[in-house]
Amino acid sequence: MGARDLQESLIKVVERAQGIEIRRYEQREEGPLHDELLPTIKEALSEAIDTFTQVIESYSTPITDDDTGAVSDPPHASFGSDTDSTRHGAERIADMSFVARWELHQEREELGKNSFSKEMWSLVNACSSARRRLTASAIAVENAICAQEGLTSTLHELYLLELNHSLQIRHAYALFRNTVVGKGPPNPKNVRHRLRKVATAIKKLTRSDIYSELRTSDRVHLQELRGRLAECVGVSRDGDPHGALRLWQDIENLSELLLGINNRSELREHDQSLVSEAYSSLFQSDGVPDSIAEELQVRLQSLFGRDAEVDHLIVIQGPHSPENWKSPLERLLESMSPNRQETDWPEVSVESF
Repeated sequence: MGARDLQESLIKVVERAQGIEIRRYEQREEGPLHDELLPTIKEALSEAIDTFTQVIESYSTPITDDDTGAVSDPPHASFGSDTDSTRHGAERIADMSFVARWELHQEREELGKNSFSKEMWSLVNACSSARRRLTASAIAVENAICAQEGLTSTLHELYLLELNHSLQIRHAYALFRNTVVGKGPPNPKNVRHRLRKVATAIKKLTRSDIYSELRTSDRVHLQELRGRLAECVGVSRDGDPHGALRLWQDIENLSELLLGINNRSELREHDQSLVSEAYSSLFQSDGVPDSIAEELQVRLQSLFGRDAEVDHLIVIQGPHSPENWKSPLERLLESMSPNRQETDWPEVSVESF
């Protein structure tokens, strides 16, 4: 298949996935969930797996002829010039597609395991997660093919939309975490007052425009937490302070787990690119500037939620010295380095909360 054909196949995969309205199954009985949603998601995953297989076949390494011993050009060679950079780009596309195909295989198998024993919201969340991984993988491969072949990416706008949603959600989760841990742990005397502030923060989050974009599991746990808070703060002041402190610990744990959103691929890519650019601009030029350019300060605010020290710098009003940013940026560069051998973990689960 040619590059344009592969691009069109990837676009169709994403369009089909985006057309699955998962949230309308959240409040429905189990029948439609098992009879409609699950088969639809599995079919979408199978279509994506087949498409990634086609990409791998088109961008695979040269194959040696068993009879003559000659090395034939890989199918992708016709798409561009036969140079080292072209072959390196092709290998990267094949590698990305191989990983994506393996991940979607895992998603499809997981959806078939004990699906009838799972809670409905948990199954809906699994379907949503599978669709998201499918979409993100197809966007990444389509972008890579377009960069390799000089094509215009059709899915880039969708990528930017997904990135914007993820940045908004992370910002909301970071604000929630700061409400919880910002003043340190409570004591038996002020714990109810602190819990009321948390209840207000959750109410604000559930009424925000971004709330519908949260994962099903996150919304379920926030609503459960809201009910527990209403029960706890509604009792008399002589109520069980130890129970209130245990609730606070659960809230604190959840506030940290929600920031597992940082593991989303689009956020890692965005943060890594921005941190690298900022560090290079501030500390790898002829001399360290006296101040940070206003445009860069605004962009650095999008890192809110990635790192506690960076969050502190963002929250502080007024201009900052570049030296204040050197240590946290160096740490982030090290932690997000593409050369660092780290496992690409999925988002942190909060199902144990």
